[in-house]
Amino acid sequence: ARILGRHFGPYPHSGLRSLLGEKNIFGRLARLGLATMYINAFPRQYLDHVRRHPGRTGAISLAWRSNGFALNGHAELMAGRALSSDCISEGWWRLGYPDVPVVTPEAAAGAALSVLADHDFVFFEYYLTDHAGHGRSRKEAAAILSTLDRFVGRFVRDMDPSRDTLIMTSDHGNFEDLSTKQHTLNPVPFISAGLGHDRLARSVRDLTDIVPAILEYYSA
Repeated sequence: ARILGRHFGPYPHSGLRSLLGEKNIFGRLARLGLATMYINAFPRQYLDHVRRHPGRTGAISLAWRSNGFALNGHAELMAGRALSSDCISEGWWRLGYPDVPVVTPEAAAGAALSVLADHDFVFFEYYLTDHAGHGRSRKEAAAILSTLDRFVGRFVRDMDPSRDTLIMTSDHGNFEDLSTKQHTLNPVPFISAGLGHDRLARSVRDLTDIVPAILEYYSA
């Protein structure tokens, strides 16, 4: 917003793409010798779209691919090495994948922890909260909160707090106020648990603090 002078979305502005390629967290950690993973899995329709329109994707997808990393697809999802963006793979059958089973949030947390065991940094992008905020459906919001609560609850219960760290945050408000379809200016949560959580919490006061705090976490 500071560079462009305004909010812009849902795709990264052309003026931001070089910045995403140079400054993204995946590349910066990889240059430190750390193994990173963007754990979201995407159906072939999205992967085909990326090949045809490489700039017209979400910022995280673009940042990940700018390092030469491939997105996860059906094979990785079925092998338990990736997660559906809805966490539980509920919509894959509608996209032509009848073999993808719906999983519980607890099983999804287990898969995430399994991937984390082989990587230094794992990023999961969950955006159904944003969809529900724009849709203003309390029923949908309640169902999404239940899924997210179960996923995070099992992740925190089963993670090793002497080795693992969880960070949760959001890029903007809207899910907390279903009286409006728009994004809000409310502060967003920053939640940390596990190893170094107290240091991370002290270091973060707004969104621009998060990446520096993560880099400091790995250099400490």
